[in-house]
Amino acid sequence: MSQTSATERRFLGFWRLADWSAKDLASGQTRAPMEGRAVGHLHYTSDGRVSATLMHEARAPLTLDRLAVASLRQQVLNGGATDLDAPELEGVMRYFMAGTGYVNYSGTFSVDDNHVAHRVETSFTPQWVGRTLRRRWTFSESDRMLTLTAASRQSADALVWRRD
Repeated sequence: MSQTSATERRFLGFWRLADWSAKDLASGQTRAPMEGRAVGHLHYTSDGRVSATLMHEARAPLTLDRLAVASLRQQVLNGGATDLDAPELEGVMRYFMAGTGYVNYSGTFSVDDNHVAHRVETSFTPQWVGRTLRRRWTFSESDRMLTLTAASRQSADALVWRRD
């Protein structure tokens, strides 16, 4: 960001997740993702960078034995997932649960009158890399609260962030 606009300056800083809701567009039902136990942060910097992390607050611990994880990964890649014993299957399930309870990306951002665009460079979700995630923004409470909303074909999400 060569010259930061007044609107862009409103975004700068560190934000903590205050609320996250998702509305199913087919049924109209609203729910809280991650069983309502999501925590997270959003960070905007003056040089135009953004980083977002959301996670379920009660993810189970994972093994720190990188060699065992690498071996299990290779076994799955080689099509041997059907031959897993109970402890290996437990390990795969823990990684699955940890992964489904985690969202992360970083990249650059820009702001217009109604939207903030996050251009994703790295992400836990591979298909987001190289994409631009557009969010409608609104500020409240003297710019201490930021609400970002986005809709897909299936749902509409609203994430409320509190300035830290």
